[in-house]
Amino acid sequence: MKLNFKIFIVLLLSAQNIYADENYTFGIGFGGSTYGGLGTNIGLVSDSDMKYLSAGLKGYQSYGGAVYSIGIGWIKTDLISSDSNNHGIGVYVGLVDQEYYYVKENNDYLEKSRNIYGYGLTYNYFFNGISNSGTNLGLSLINYSYSYENSVMLSLEIGYQF
Repeated sequence: MKLNFKIFIVLLLSAQNIYADENYTFGIGFGGSTYGGLGTNIGLVSDSDMKYLSAGLKGYQSYGGAVYSIGIGWIKTDLISSDSNNHGIGVYVGLVDQEYYYVKENNDYLEKSRNIYGYGLTYNYFFNGISNSGTNLGLSLINYSYSYENSVMLSLEIGYQF
């Protein structure tokens, strides 16, 4: 898993060419990888793609407190059709959860945690096109691994890109 994760990051970053026709974008929303839960993103957008960093609040656990998400992604709209920049297919990698466990030290149990990272595919529909401000809907399919099992998360999202 760790080697695949590193290869995925290298491939994603190597594909991140910055062109003169790209602009900055900022978005807020809920759900999915584009917003990291209840969160935001900032990125570079062109007529056919968006490269972004996302961060958000994923939830709250009574034993661990707030759970945050942070990640990077790349959405391309010319994979489905070069005539429209409304439908986007993307890839994502990032922090998706935390795992808590106890360790016994000196007859005492200490709570420990470790970050859970994941990677996956996304689909987004941009109502006004990827390069224009407006509402978008999306679906993320993220694969990640706890110490005891592999999991797949399917997440819906809604947001607004400025």
